[in-house]
Amino acid sequence: MNFDISAMKLRAKSLVKQCGNTPALIEALLWLLRVIAVMCGSLSTQNGSIGGYIISGVATLLLIFLLVGSEWYTLNVAREETPEFQSVFDGITKMPIKVLLISIIRSIMCYVFFLLFVIPIIFPIYWFRPVFYIAKDKPGMSFIKVMAESIKLMKGNKMAWFKLDLSFIGWYILNTVTLGFAGFYSLPIMKTTYAEFYDFIKGKNEMF
Repeated sequence: MNFDISAMKLRAKSLVKQCGNTPALIEALLWLLRVIAVMCGSLSTQNGSIGGYIISGVATLLLIFLLVGSEWYTLNVAREETPEFQSVFDGITKMPIKVLLISIIRSIMCYVFFLLFVIPIIFPIYWFRPVFYIAKDKPGMSFIKVMAESIKLMKGNKMAWFKLDLSFIGWYILNTVTLGFAGFYSLPIMKTTYAEFYDFIKGKNEMF
């Protein structure tokens, strides 16, 4: 059984449409946090303002949690649920320590592998693509086991996920040239498609 990218994109688009304006509002909030983090950080670098660094740090930390919440939101959408806007805060309210630890360790591993050239940087990036989906599905699992489970799940699926990323290259470019505004529309569909793919490989893995 193969993952039909075109069919899943159409399904994702339909499911996102059923959620009304909520997906776009979530992406708008994430966009605003990025802008605040970048602008305050940049201004602080220029004038040495401690307050700017603090605001930038808080916005960045909040962004980490809300990005995870947006993944969980679209996972629910992919499963034909209709989650509420406030569910984007689940990364903070439900398992903040686990989310933060996974985010930190994942970043460190990618950075170390990049510096040492032990393995291509693309490998650790794709090892952990489904890590927060797994954390949501298995809330009682420790963060180390969640990361190990993610690596296990991606065995034999990294190239397929990479091809899925490539299928969105046009949207990534559009999001960049529009300074992120196009993402209010495109990112919920993209994230829902990624969630569909996670459910696909998880189901395939459980079959054998």
